[in-house]
Amino acid sequence: ISYNLSDYSKIIIEIYTLTGQKIHTLVNENQNEGSYEYIFSAKELGYSSGIYLLKIKYNDETYSFKLVEFDY
Repeated sequence: ISYNLSDYSKIIIEIYTLTGQKIHTLVNENQNEGSYEYIFSAKELGYSSGIYLLKIKYNDETYSFKLVEFDY
């Protein structure tokens, strides 16, 4: 998961199951402008391969994306 910030901002990145259960918070902090990258692994958290929801809260807006986690 990678993103760029153009200014100092509060960022929250959370991972949910398709049923809406929050399973992990990747980021919950104020961050300076710049590029950021995080790796999400459901397996490392004890979850199986599948589809998850990624929610990014940036300032007063929320963005949602589907994540597909699979074993190689």
